[in-house]
Amino acid sequence: MANVIGYARVSTREQNPESQERELLAAGASRVFVDRGESSRVSERPQWLGCLDYLRPGDTLMIRALDRIAGSEVMAIQTIAELHDRGVNIRSLTEPEIDTTTPMGRALFGIVAVFAQLRVDTIRDNTRRGLANGMCADAHLPTNEHSALIATTSTSHVRLARNQHHAGYSLVILREHVVDMSELPPEQLARFWADVQRAARVIDGVFRSKKIDYLVMGHRMPHLHCHLLPQHATDDPLRNVNIADGPTYLPPDAFDAAIAALQRMWESSEPPLGR
Repeated sequence: MANVIGYARVSTREQNPESQERELLAAGASRVFVDRGESSRVSERPQWLGCLDYLRPGDTLMIRALDRIAGSEVMAIQTIAELHDRGVNIRSLTEPEIDTTTPMGRALFGIVAVFAQLRVDTIRDNTRRGLANGMCADAHLPTNEHSALIATTSTSHVRLARNQHHAGYSLVILREHVVDMSELPPEQLARFWADVQRAARVIDGVFRSKKIDYLVMGHRMPHLHCHLLPQHATDDPLRNVNIADGPTYLPPDAFDAAIAALQRMWESSEPPLGR
């Protein structure tokens, strides 16, 4: 027998989910899973995982609004598609167009799925073309004309810029051909920021910077990447450091020594918690 299962969520523990629960139960939900103090951009929410495990083919997942289960358009489309593949319907109480229990709702979902697949195919095609051009082609190499490799993770390439006008100036470059952070699933975005955080610790450990400025870019390279620009005691405190400063190039032996020190520090450093 098919069941109607509700899911409710509030972002902070101070918020009360009871109104959502009452609405879902009144609309026919036989059971409601509730997450308290959980962000919609995190997919591994305890009660959400329990809800997914409980759902069976033919069941209907009922929610008050789509933002209760997904924190981005991409995440919402992926979630609906995964439920559809499992034979689970979804119905939103406040968004009539989100209701795959009706013929019109299923038709609308089919249109959304087509555009979702087109978006995935476009990203994949951009990746293939991007890897053959410019900086995208050599971000993984030990050295190129712009920088040298410090480390590679499953998500990023970490590189030391050859322009060392600001000692320790480095880049963390996303390996996937994506230019906008909004296109990344939350887990991948978290891994990218974890790499940025680890790189900052390594730079600070070697160069003893006063602080580090961060500049995230995507359109020029065109992989999403973050510039890490250290400030030192000798820098003007009233002026922001800039990627256009310099250029100042170290002698080859000094640059090689800096790379070696950063690589040793990276290997001995621990990834941030939750990585």
